[in-house]
Amino acid sequence: MEFIGSCIKSILDQDHPSDEIIAVDGGSTDGTVEYLAQFGKVVIIHQNGVGIANARNQGIRASKGELIAFIDADDCWTNRKLRIQHEILRAHSEIEATGGHLAKSDERESVPAMTPGGFLFRRKVFDHYGLFNERWEVAADHEWFLRAIRQGITYNIVPDTLLIKRIHKNNLSILHKKKYREEMMNIFRQNDPSNLKQ
Repeated sequence: MEFIGSCIKSILDQDHPSDEIIAVDGGSTDGTVEYLAQFGKVVIIHQNGVGIANARNQGIRASKGELIAFIDADDCWTNRKLRIQHEILRAHSEIEATGGHLAKSDERESVPAMTPGGFLFRRKVFDHYGLFNERWEVAADHEWFLRAIRQGITYNIVPDTLLIKRIHKNNLSILHKKKYREEMMNIFRQNDPSNLKQ
């Protein structure tokens, strides 16, 4: 609940409005659902599984649009994000996804945002490259990007800062640091070309 207000505001303040907003709630008890219910445009789904990969997959399945964006409850978009990315995908039919840069709340410089919250995806990428692998509890986003890149996804990254990534003690990668490292090592091994059958 600490961050959800600024998160939802960053979606509603986009200068290219979204057609639908789907919130996947993983059983929160802090008033998040009640807070989101006051926004008529927000569709609330109660998660029927566990983990961030499952939540993302439920959101994909529930969505109706041809373009899909993600945002974690503790992050924010800059207000030009959807417009910039929508224009790119409209102008370049060969591009399947477009990303931007992210700025971490505890750093000054921005870096390429290789995380779902920094991208806008054509829906078909999830049909072609698959959904998020729910085997991975913490590093499912990284596994998806490595898998899609290995299979040839076409994407670009613009230099604009489009995502503000809040860094705090409850980030999954911080809260479960050991698990995160273990999963990342296994994912890298899995995607090492020398380990792939020819």
